[in-house]
Amino acid sequence: MGTQTTLIVDDQISTLKTIISTLEDANRPFVVSDSSQQAWEILQADPTVSLVLLRGFGKQIQGTELCRNIRTLRSREEVSVIMIFDEAELTHGAAALIAGATDLLVAPFEPRELRMRANIVPADQVRRIDKAHTLAEAGDTTAEEPEYIVPTYDAAAHRFTFGRYENRVARWENDPDTKRVPLDRIIVCPDCEAVPTFRPGCGSCGSAWVDHESLIHHYACAHVGPESEFRSSANDGLSCPKCRTNDLVVGADFDQVEGCMKCNDCGSVFNQPEMICHCLACQRRFPASEGKIHDIYGYQVGAAPNSARIAAPNFQTMESRSSSTAQRSQ
Repeated sequence: MGTQTTLIVDDQISTLKTIISTLEDANRPFVVSDSSQQAWEILQADPTVSLVLLRGFGKQIQGTELCRNIRTLRSREEVSVIMIFDEAELTHGAAALIAGATDLLVAPFEPRELRMRANIVPADQVRRIDKAHTLAEAGDTTAEEPEYIVPTYDAAAHRFTFGRYENRVARWENDPDTKRVPLDRIIVCPDCEAVPTFRPGCGSCGSAWVDHESLIHHYACAHVGPESEFRSSANDGLSCPKCRTNDLVVGADFDQVEGCMKCNDCGSVFNQPEMICHCLACQRRFPASEGKIHDIYGYQVGAAPNSARIAAPNFQTMESRSSSTAQRSQ
């Protein structure tokens, strides 16, 4: 496989810094664009682009439109498109997915979420082990570098696997000369433990087809209600269901405001969409809060004898410390 390039289409400094540092850590080539037009020209000229990290909205970026154009040029198998939205823009997530986006990222995000969502770190090529765990830092500079084996993502099975090494994992777990190294903690399907996709959607049915309901405020009688209540089959114009005034004119008789969100599939009404997981292995849809937590490990095989096993980090303690630090800073 030849060189795979990442195209970054973003004009926000904060997310650009996170993306670029993550790609540099992975030794992955990338090119940056701050406009839809320039990005489109790059895609047409560079066949090595296999991943597009695309800002939903920018000064010269129309993310959904560009995503739709990309799909006329490259298939999902050829190019993955990860759309980046701020939290307030999540209502446009469904349109992005319909336009051909592979997945969504909500800014701000951590490098770990970017790596897992976009699969930009080839697990069989990149070491994800910090300096405190290397032999040099441990004081053993004479021993040979141990073989470091990490799982890779199997796109067909939607799982992380050690491939041909799978049958050796149990032996490594009981081998005092093998170190187990924690890599990440992810959410998997509670039924089949496959890695799901994530997107905002309806908490009742899991659909991504949600829109803000349009409300009408009638000045004369102060009635506020869904636009559907103001439409009558007997009248082509808008009529107030409270005072029965017909042929209402926007701006003169009423204004339109954005109300709650409504699912176009099941009709549920809610204030904010939930983060929905969709398991492509068993097709189950479920809220991210119902997902199963799964720890991912790598192994250093042939480490120095009697070396201490690296234990999994205590995430709960880490979160508690982070919370305490945040409170003190406030």
